[in-house]
Amino acid sequence: MNKTSPLQMQTPRKTDTRNRFDWMEGLDCNGELISKNIRIGKHRTSIRLEANMWASLDEILKNENIDRSPLFDQIAKLKSPDSAFTAALRSFILSYYKRQGSV
Repeated sequence: MNKTSPLQMQTPRKTDTRNRFDWMEGLDCNGELISKNIRIGKHRTSIRLEANMWASLDEILKNENIDRSPLFDQIAKLKSPDSAFTAALRSFILSYYKRQGSV
């Protein structure tokens, strides 16, 4: 006698027709880098960030009513000596929005 296991007896599930990445529609995934000249302390340099990072940074500066240079000076003081300034800046932007509850 051929026994059927309980798993074989289950009705097959219908496949989900919704694309599991529909939630990403309209999100910026371009990642194109934009270079800008900046000043950290007395040192001039350039950094490359994605367009949405520059836009987020500008929004933070407006919300907090501060200029770029003082913010960059503070991030440079607080960052790990082993991390790049651009990485620290991206981390700051993400942390800012997480603290605001926007992320």
